[in-house]
Amino acid sequence: MTRQVYFVLAVDLDEQKVYIDDGTFTARFQSYEQVWDTDLQEWRNYEGEENEEYQLALQILNTKPLEND
Repeated sequence: MTRQVYFVLAVDLDEQKVYIDDGTFTARFQSYEQVWDTDLQEWRNYEGEENEEYQLALQILNTKPLEND
């Protein structure tokens, strides 16, 4: 199974900072639209105790360079 955790990122041009905007994420997505399962082609909630998938995704986001499309 391939999983993709989605974040809404904001870029503050004046401060030149990038941050995760959880407020916009929860305003735009339903609570079950946190992880996209590419095999099943459907959204689902985070799995694991204390949102292990969220923590892993956050670690990858903060340590790996962004991929170019």
